Amino acid sequence: MQVDFVKQLRRQLGFLERSCRDFDTGHADEALQMAVNLRVLLHDTNHSTSILTHLNKKGTVKLLTTFDKIEEKPGEVTAVILPWVDSTGKRSVPLGDCPRHEFIPANEWWEELIITGNNRLTRRDIILAAANEDGGAHVAAKPKDKAQELIQGAGTFTTIRGGVEVRIKLDNQHFYLIRQFSYEIMNSPDLISLCQ
Repeated sequence: MQVDFVKQLRRQLGFLERSCRDFDTGHADEALQMAVNLRVLLHDTNHSTSILTHLNKKGTVKLLTTFDKIEEKPGEVTAVILPWVDSTGKRSVPLGDCPRHEFIPANEWWEELIITGNNRLTRRDIILAAANEDGGAHVAAKPKDKAQELIQGAGTFTTIRGGVEVRIKLDNQHFYLIRQFSYEIMNSPDLISLCQ
């Protein structure tokens, strides 16, 4: 039997679209399912092959990136943290409201540096931490440092409501990043055109 990888691509994009809808209605942990779909689309190992590799397109298809380029300079420490919190403490995802809107090769997109701080985190790191360690497809008894940093998040947000201090923990930062990655995938014409 010959596998229809175009059909498999459509299926994964359909899963991703439904998970995005659920995320946007308040189910932020749906990002863990999105991570699994993104892994299926892009992650290659000695034991598994991504759909884009099966289609011979991983090196040529271009994907949308909306994240600012991080310029690391030798001898300098750069910290980039993206909590995406409004003045009330509500977390959101910018989706199309980003200054950068550029299409880059899928291999470059997968390895693009997104956060620096305690660890350097690429899209690949963030997606695999969610899929392989935080419950997307597997749960690690002791998540590695990169996964722990994402789960613990970007600290806390403190505001005053009715004269009372309210502190909101900004944990699970990867949920919001993965939602943004999914927006990028769903708005990548090269990828969508492969489904036709």
